Amino acid sequence: MPRCKTCKEKFNAKYFNQKYCMVKDECIKAFSVAVQEAKITQGKKDWKVKRAVMKDNITTLADYKSTLQVIVNRIARTIDHEQPCISCGNTNPVKYDAGHRFTTKAHGNIRFNLFNIFRQCSKNCNVSLGGNPDGYDKGLENTFGTGLFEYVKFDLKKDYPILKASREDVKEAIKRAKEFERSLTKEKQGTRDRIELRIAANDFIGLYKQKKQ
Repeated sequence: MPRCKTCKEKFNAKYFNQKYCMVKDECIKAFSVAVQEAKITQGKKDWKVKRAVMKDNITTLADYKSTLQVIVNRIARTIDHEQPCISCGNTNPVKYDAGHRFTTKAHGNIRFNLFNIFRQCSKNCNVSLGGNPDGYDKGLENTFGTGLFEYVKFDLKKDYPILKASREDVKEAIKRAKEFERSLTKEKQGTRDRIELRIAANDFIGLYKQKKQ
C-alpha cells in the first residue's frame, strides 16, 4: 500500500500512481496545489515548445547563415589560437578576427570553408587594409607552403563553385559546428595540425566534404 505524500499514512489507492489519500482536508488541499503547479509547469513547457516553433518559423536562411558564420569563425580562431596574423605576422596582444581570404559577400560559396578563414589582426589587416590580400597570400605560402597557398587562391573556388544549402541544411550545419567546437575546445592547443583540423571541421560540418583526389 502506498503512503500519502502529505500525512504519510498508508491508504488504498484508487488509481495508478496516486500520491495523496484524499481523506484529510490537508491532503486534499495538497493534491489541489500539486495539480495547479503541474498545470503551470506543463504550460511553461508547452510555451517553450511553441516559442521555439515560432522562432524557427520567422528565422530566415540568411539568419541561419549569419549564426553559422559566427560559429565557424570561432572555430577558425580556436584552431589558430595564439598564432601570428596570417597576413602581417603580428603577434601583439591586439584584437584578432577570423579573416577571410575571399570575402563572404563576393564569395558566398566558400564563406564557411575553413581554408578561406585564418586568424588575422583586426584593425590593421582586416579593417584598414581591407583584408590585406597580398599579405594574406604571402602568409599562407610562408606558413604552409606553396601547395596550400595555390590551393586556397586558385582551386578552392573551383572545388566549391556554388554552395547548395537549404534552410534545413544550414540548421543541421549549425548543430554540427557547435558539436565540433565543443570537441575542439576540449583538446590541448597544438596537439593537432592546423590543416588537419580544417579538413576535419569542413568534413564534420558537412557543407564542404573533402574532394577525392
